[in-house]
Amino acid sequence: GAKPPSALDPEAKRSYDAALALVNAKQYDKGLEALAAFLVRYPDHPYAANATYWRGECYFAQGQYVRAVEQFEGILARFPLGNKTPDALLKLGLCQQKLG
Repeated sequence: GAKPPSALDPEAKRSYDAALALVNAKQYDKGLEALAAFLVRYPDHPYAANATYWRGECYFAQGQYVRAVEQFEGILARFPLGNKTPDALLKLGLCQQKLG
């Protein structure tokens, strides 16, 4: 049995949605873990850029601006034309502002 591509794997969407629910509930540590697990298991999924972005948002919300910068810069490096690139650029600017 060949594995379906991650984009078609219904478990991938459930995994992403569950991780995002933790972020939205402001359970940032659990959200970070869940998003990391998603990215390890489905690195080429269409939601990979979104998962990376939300990891950055978790760090930002916790005041960990250097770690947030790493996530947002990762989006620019891996997904320069992705849907989260404009948001990542904005958040990078906000991180730089917070960091002085």
